[in-house]
Amino acid sequence: MKTKIFIYIITMLLPIWGFGQDILDTDSYIPTVASTARAIPYPIASDELDIQEMIKIFPYEYHKPSNDNVITMQAAFSAKNINDKSGKTVLELALKAKDYHSLLNSPQVNVSLVIDKSGSMKEEQRMERLKQAIHIFIDKLRADDIISLVVYDTEPYVLISARKVGDKSQLHQAVNLITPEGNTNLNGGMLYGYEEVLKNSMNYKTNKVILFTDGVANIGVTKPERIISLAKQFNKLGIDLSTIGFGKELQFSLLKKLARNGNGKAYYVKNTEDLQTVFIQEAENLISPVARDVTLEIRTNEAIFVREVYGYECRQTGGGADISLPNFHANQSATLLIELEKGQGRYKGKTFPVSIGLRYFDIQQQKTVNYPLNLEINYLANGKEAFLGEENIQKKYLYALGTSGLIKAASAYENGDVDYAFEVLTRTDKTIQSFYSIKLPQELQPIHQLLQECKNYLITFSGKQAQ
Repeated sequence: MKTKIFIYIITMLLPIWGFGQDILDTDSYIPTVASTARAIPYPIASDELDIQEMIKIFPYEYHKPSNDNVITMQAAFSAKNINDKSGKTVLELALKAKDYHSLLNSPQVNVSLVIDKSGSMKEEQRMERLKQAIHIFIDKLRADDIISLVVYDTEPYVLISARKVGDKSQLHQAVNLITPEGNTNLNGGMLYGYEEVLKNSMNYKTNKVILFTDGVANIGVTKPERIISLAKQFNKLGIDLSTIGFGKELQFSLLKKLARNGNGKAYYVKNTEDLQTVFIQEAENLISPVARDVTLEIRTNEAIFVREVYGYECRQTGGGADISLPNFHANQSATLLIELEKGQGRYKGKTFPVSIGLRYFDIQQQKTVNYPLNLEINYLANGKEAFLGEENIQKKYLYALGTSGLIKAASAYENGDVDYAFEVLTRTDKTIQSFYSIKLPQELQPIHQLLQECKNYLITFSGKQAQ
C-alpha cells in the first residue's frame, strides 16, 4: 500500500492556527502513515507534499480588492535591505480574489460529473455517500447551468447527456440508479466527460469536468502519461479538471497531476462522510469564478535574480521569472515566496528594482487585466541585516524550505540516490535550526520532526550513519 505523510503534521498545526475542515479542500490533505517503518519503502513520496497548500495554514491579513480589480496583490520583503553578506532576500506576494457576495451575474456553468462505479465502490457505503454528495451538488446548480453525468466501470457510458439543469428530479433519479460493478476505466470516463462539456463549451462559460475515483486505472488506457496528456489537450480547449479521490488503494499522485495539468484542484477525502464538503466546495467555486489565465511576471535588473519560487513552477527569463497560477474563484487566495539573490560583484547603485506584473482574464468583464507593481529594495554593501528579518515571512520561508527539502530527498531516494537524499535532509534541517539559538518555534516543529523521521529511516534501513 502506498503510504502518506504522517498525520501528526496537520494535527500539531491545527491547534496553533485554529484550522479544521478547510484542510480537506486542498490537495495537501494527508492520510495516516503506517505505524511500522518496515512496512513502507520510505515515509513519503516525492509527489505527496505541496508547498503552496502547506504554507496556506499560516494566517495572513489579505486586503480586499478595490476599484475594478477582482484580485488584489500585496508585497513584502523579508528584510528592508540587501547586503553583500546576506546576498539575498525573500519576496512574499499575496493574492486575494473578491468575495462571493461582491460577484453578480456569474457566468453559466457547463460541468460534467464523471463517476467511478467500479466494484470497490460497494465498500464502506462509498457509493451511497457519493450519491448523497452528488445530490447536494446538483441542488447547488442553477436552472440555466449545463450538466452531464458520466459513469465508468469496465466501460464508460453517458448516464445523462449535457443539458440544462432545469427540473432536477430526472438528475436525482439517474444518480439513484447507479450500481457499482466492474473495473476502473478512468481514462475512458474522463474522455466521455470532456466530450460532453465540449458540446457546449464557450469562452464566457465555466467549463469543467469533475472526476471521482476510489481506485487505480486498471483497464483501457492505464499509463499515467497518456491519461495526463488528455487533461492537457482539453485544457488547451478551455476545459478545466478537478479530481476527487477516496480509498487506500487510490493512485492519488495521478489525480494531483491531472488536476494540475487541468487547471483545477485535487482533493483527497479521508472519510466518506466528508464527500459532501468537497462537492459543496466545488459547486460554490463553479458558480463564483473570478479569473483565469492568471500569470505573474517578475522582472529585475542585472544586479539581482530570481533564485527560486516556492510552491509553483516557473520559467526563468534572464534574471526574472514567469509563473502560471491556477484559475481564481471567489475568496480564493495564494501566497508566493520568491527567493531573490544578488549577482556577483559589487553594485554601485543604492536600490535593486523589482517589477511585478499580474495578468489575468476577468471572467465577468470578459477582458484581460494587467496589474503592475513596482518595488525597490535598498542595497547596503556593508550592511549586516539578516535576509530573514521579518518573523512571519521567516517562518513561512523555513517551512517552505523544509518541505522543498523533503520533496528533493524523496525524489532522490526513489531514483536510488540514498546518499544525496540523506545529504539534503541533513542540510535542510541544519539550515532551519541555524536561525534559532535555543528552540524551534512550535510552527516549525512538525517539519523538523518529519525531516528527522526520514533521516532515521535512512539510518535504520539504508545503512546511513547518524550525523
